[in-house]
Amino acid sequence: MISIQINQTPVELVAACSVEEALRTVIETQDGMALAVNGVVVPKSQWHQTLVAQGDELHLFRAVAGG
Repeated sequence: MISIQINQTPVELVAACSVEEALRTVIETQDGMALAVNGVVVPKSQWHQTLVAQGDELHLFRAVAGG
C-alpha cells in the first residue's frame, strides 16, 4: 500500500501508479485543471508518466486566467 494525500485528503493506493491514475481514484479531472506534486507543478502532458511515491502530496486546482 502507498499512502499519499490529494488536496489534503489521505488516499491509500494498492500499488505505485501514475498521478493520472491516482487522481482517477478520487476525482474526474476536467480541462483547465492543474496539478502540483510536492509543490512542483506537473504539466498535464506528463501526468501519465509521473509516478507517485509514498508520502507524496498532490494538489489539484483549477487554472484561472485573468488580467
